[in-house]
Amino acid sequence: MKKLAFATLLGMNILTGRVVQAADLEAAEKAIIDLTAQTKSLEVHSKTTQSFSQQGHDLDTLMDGMYAFLRKGDRLLYRSDVKNRNVLKKPDGTSAQTETRSLIINDGEFVYALNEGPDGKSAMKNMANANISYVVDRVYFDRLAKQYSVELASEETVNDKPHYVIECSARNTPPGGVAKMRLYFDKKTGVNTKTVGIDSDGKTIMTTTATEIKVNPSLPDDYFIFKAPEGVEVKDVTHSPEKSRQPSPAPTPAEEVPKKP
Repeated sequence: MKKLAFATLLGMNILTGRVVQAADLEAAEKAIIDLTAQTKSLEVHSKTTQSFSQQGHDLDTLMDGMYAFLRKGDRLLYRSDVKNRNVLKKPDGTSAQTETRSLIINDGEFVYALNEGPDGKSAMKNMANANISYVVDRVYFDRLAKQYSVELASEETVNDKPHYVIECSARNTPPGGVAKMRLYFDKKTGVNTKTVGIDSDGKTIMTTTATEIKVNPSLPDDYFIFKAPEGVEVKDVTHSPEKSRQPSPAPTPAEEVPKKP
């Protein structure tokens, strides 16, 4: 009888702990969402480093990018610009390097994507999709919850500022991929200032760090107007079946995972 009572009490304590933890997570997410909603404009520059190894191949990636948004009436204008450098080292000792760039602009009505790589430049125009999240909102956290098991970790300090730390454990981890993410959100601004990706062996294989953050800066409207480079034709898919594959915003930290060589 005592063993049964102890087991019942232990089960109740575990359940209570989970309920409290879930409530704390919900409160933290709401605080971050509310802070973001109060932000009229934002510009963030960041660097991401990734390392991935499989079957003798080593892939090192450096992403140098920025994103910005501006609330204008009931519209959210968005811009992201990311430069990507990949260095692939092969088992025979040789290596190959590629550099790409991805520019995305949402002017509130249309989304434009410009991609630059070894094969040249291409551009696309599509309708803006209200179901795609360009800021940290309820859609953002719901998407995280579908991909990961999400928990609120203990508060930490980044650059002398208190941060919420949200820990995400992947439901399905590809070989050598990110098994756990730690997302750091500034408790004063709600900005995601740091992200750490950890593999199943506990090794850090990805780190994203904000290098410059401007909250409510003055951003000109033409910052969110797309201008195609000379000689680049913009493919209009606003009335095409391809609109279902319209470009997404710059990857959220949860999506910035190493790709297989």
